[in-house]
Amino acid sequence: MTIPLRGWFSALVRRESLSPAWEYRVRGVIWRLLPTERGQFVGEERDIEGKAVSFFCVRQDTGALQWGNLRLREPWWIGIEAVHNDLVLLHQYAVPDFPDHKKIHALDLSTGRLLWSNEDFKYLFAYGDNIYCSGELPDGPLYVELDSMSGRQNRELDAQEVNALRRTIQYREPVDFPVPFLNSEGDHVDVGGTIEKLVAGERRIQFIEFLQRNEFLAVAYYAAIGNDSDKLPGEPLAEPLMNQHFIIAEGRTGRVLFKEVLNSRASAAVPDSFFSLGDMLYSIAGKNVLKAFNLASSGLPNSD
Repeated sequence: MTIPLRGWFSALVRRESLSPAWEYRVRGVIWRLLPTERGQFVGEERDIEGKAVSFFCVRQDTGALQWGNLRLREPWWIGIEAVHNDLVLLHQYAVPDFPDHKKIHALDLSTGRLLWSNEDFKYLFAYGDNIYCSGELPDGPLYVELDSMSGRQNRELDAQEVNALRRTIQYREPVDFPVPFLNSEGDHVDVGGTIEKLVAGERRIQFIEFLQRNEFLAVAYYAAIGNDSDKLPGEPLAEPLMNQHFIIAEGRTGRVLFKEVLNSRASAAVPDSFFSLGDMLYSIAGKNVLKAFNLASSGLPNSD
């Protein structure tokens, strides 16, 4: 098999190391991130100390900012509800610190411009060109259909119609999330040896998760900071703070291509800090940096 010299050299470099294709950094915390069918990520950024929320939209392929730092009148008790077609749908909260949603705000996906708001209903689901919502009346719930682009009410529905419509929707999850690694047996026998090699030497590992894409293996794990010998005699062994390590390696050999600490001094293990979408792998480092890695097959010939 003949490979052009330029293609062979670039593929070889990619095998020696792997760098992010792009990075997008926010000042606060990336609280929520949703992919769109148009090739973007819509994100929710929270400034924890300032109690302020803003929203952004970046391209999945380049990380280019399409729009950002978008704020609505409600500064804190607001978040992303869903993305549907060319809309970003936001919700507010019925009561602070309570998860029940209320109100709907519809943004134009391409510009972030506010198209319409509805103060009376809360979002249930979207289907086709319509959004289905519920409200409360003295004698029970009210279900309505809204036009997605204008917010205009089309009609009222009963609960049976709403449930029938909901059952017709086929949800497709485009994102692949990592799965927990428990041991080298069963479903994980093909990657178990490689993962154990990657985490060898770490102490008090609490949680390992991994994801395979093409010839690459991505692994994240939490490992304790410090040394058990630092505790005084007779002192109970306290739950340690942990660093979350992230590795991208060759799946077959275990050779490390990229490694960093995703989160430092964590008190608890949190899953799903990386995921894949097509041939791209994405991670969130330090809770505020979205990184993209191109895991498309390198095209190198098999060395066997």
